[in-house]
Amino acid sequence: MQSIYDAVTSQINNQAMSAQAMSAMIASQPSIKEAFARGDRELLSKQLLPVFYTLSEQYGVEQFQFHTAPATSFLRLHDPKKYGDDLSSKRSTIVEVNRKRQPVNGVEEGVSGLGIRGLVPVNADGQHVGSIEFGIDLSQNFVEQFSAAFGSNVDIAIHTIKNRTPKLLASSLTEKTLISRNEILAAWDGNTVLGHHNSSSKPLATLAKSINDYSGKPVAVVEIAMNRSFYASSAANTRNFVIVIAIIAIGLAVLIAYGLSQTIIRPLRSTLTSLKDISEGEGDLTRRLDETGQDELSELAYRYNLFISKIQELVQQVADSTNQMAAATEELTAVANETRQGVVTQRDQTTQVATAMTEMAASIQEIAGNTHSAASSAQTTNAIAVEGNRSVERSVNAINSLANEVEQASQTIRNLQEQSGSIEKVLEVIRNIAEQTNLLALNAAIEAARAGEAGRGFAVVADEVRNLAQRTQQSTGEIEQMVANIQTGTQDAVDAMERSSTKSNDSVTEITGTQTSLSEINLAVEGIHDMNIQVSAAVEQQSLAAEEVNRSITRINDIAEQSGQSVEQTAQACSELAQLASGLQVMVSRFKV
Repeated sequence: MQSIYDAVTSQINNQAMSAQAMSAMIASQPSIKEAFARGDRELLSKQLLPVFYTLSEQYGVEQFQFHTAPATSFLRLHDPKKYGDDLSSKRSTIVEVNRKRQPVNGVEEGVSGLGIRGLVPVNADGQHVGSIEFGIDLSQNFVEQFSAAFGSNVDIAIHTIKNRTPKLLASSLTEKTLISRNEILAAWDGNTVLGHHNSSSKPLATLAKSINDYSGKPVAVVEIAMNRSFYASSAANTRNFVIVIAIIAIGLAVLIAYGLSQTIIRPLRSTLTSLKDISEGEGDLTRRLDETGQDELSELAYRYNLFISKIQELVQQVADSTNQMAAATEELTAVANETRQGVVTQRDQTTQVATAMTEMAASIQEIAGNTHSAASSAQTTNAIAVEGNRSVERSVNAINSLANEVEQASQTIRNLQEQSGSIEKVLEVIRNIAEQTNLLALNAAIEAARAGEAGRGFAVVADEVRNLAQRTQQSTGEIEQMVANIQTGTQDAVDAMERSSTKSNDSVTEITGTQTSLSEINLAVEGIHDMNIQVSAAVEQQSLAAEEVNRSITRINDIAEQSGQSVEQTAQACSELAQLASGLQVMVSRFKV
């Protein structure tokens, strides 16, 4: 049946190659390529319609068409009036041949149904133009030709499937189909479905299997039915012959068995007794059967003796190994007990270490908190010191400004003192003038007195002048006293200004020292803050390390716990092994070796 299926697929492949060869032959014609490149549909129809009619009548060609890329129908010689439709969604072979520009052949579903197709690309002057296709329908004509080639013993049917619903496409069977819907779907799913049916009183063997398209996907199911009448008749004759031969063979076997039973039973009974003793564990492995003679029983005795020798050697080795295993089990038990004690000690120690690491981690966390607090305090102190430094700087600037103003006031007072000196000089000149005026007035009075009555008026004037000179002298004295007082006050003011300037300079010096100290304090606090940050980072790293060590200790403790359980199991296994070794020694001792 498989060979017939292979013949079906081979016939499909041959027709696909023939379709491709015809396409290639047409595509190689220069006039065809030129007309296709120009888009001359009328010339192509005129030249190729006779060719299509001939191929259709003689070779069953159902389709002959041209396409432009990617998959547009240019000319259907089997339907010349229909062209220009896009086949991209329906004909993957056309898309592929125009995309890869390589020939494609195989089975594919098309607009007009299922067909065997062969396509080749067309190039003109080095440019890709489109593709040419020949198609042969996979229909009634195909199945009838195939069945005729195999004679009356083979029929086929082809089924297509749409939405899991089978549809009969073509059949050479009288009943059209013999298999069920489920069998067709099973074949569609990739299974080979075999069966037996009767048609017109003829026994038929059936096979259903999928037909794949050009890309390897199932596209149809072929149903093959073969007349198995000849094979059924041959099988019945063979069965009857075998039954007769079997009856004769059984009769002869009974006679031969009866004749040989007396010769065979005695040696077999002896062998059976020995085997029974061995099977019950009471056997003497040193005892041997009589193996003299040339018959099969002597050969059996020889093989039995050889077998018992092997068993004797094996039992002896088992006994020796059992003794060694018992001794090794005792040593292993002792080692397991020591290991168990060591594991218990290790578990206790790791528990203590884990507790200590937990306490250390808590201490490190506390240190980290204190370090963070110290860092915050240092940062606050640093901010206060910076603000104090700024205040001192503002004080220095204010004192410097005050010193400058005091200096300016001192200079003004000095100028005033100098101007007072100038006033004193002017007063000295005025006093001298007043004295001279007084002398002149006195002289004038004397002269007026000498003049008598004629000089009386002049004497009055001289007297007024003398009075004026005296008042001038008196005013000058008062002014001198006032200037002296001003000079004294000015001197006191100058002295006070100088003392203020000195104290201002001293204050500036002291405040500058204070500013320097605050700057140093600021730097020191910044250093403390940086060190606190470093200490905090180090403490955090130590905390992480302590936590990791704690986790490692916990894992070690868990492993120690598991090891303890494993050692307990090992000790228990050693105890059981010792019991098994003891029991094995007892069983081996029952044999005589």
